[in-house]
Amino acid sequence: RAPLGVRLVRGREWRAFRYRLKVGRSSFLQAWPSYQYLSCFHWAVGQISLSGSSIVPTNSWEIALNVGATMLGFLFGSMLVSMLSAAMMDYQMRRNDKLVKLRTLRRYLRENEVPTTIAVHVQKQVEQRLAIKNSITERDVEALQL
Repeated sequence: RAPLGVRLVRGREWRAFRYRLKVGRSSFLQAWPSYQYLSCFHWAVGQISLSGSSIVPTNSWEIALNVGATMLGFLFGSMLVSMLSAAMMDYQMRRNDKLVKLRTLRRYLRENEVPTTIAVHVQKQVEQRLAIKNSITERDVEALQL
């Protein structure tokens, strides 16, 4: 059998080694199966979250609480990333819509050989009108038409 540092250490073996270091002669494998599985699950969650957990739970309740707190952290972190992504996509789509309209206007002005001075004034006026936020009318609210 290769020394501990050479062979691959899986979750259960790692926790057993760590438990033996902390408790002394008591073996991890002699602990209750629920403690063993919760410890392994705690280790796996710690590896996924890259937390490297400096908190070392000593019983099943502490492990469960630690895992639950980490899962809540995953949930809120995922929600934050999702909301920021949605807001950025919304902004990007609105900006892209405006750019497409202005590009189409410039193409129209160029193809119809509109003089440059007039084209510049038209483009500025269109940009100003696009910047104005129009009020929503009753016709725009689909829920009122039901």
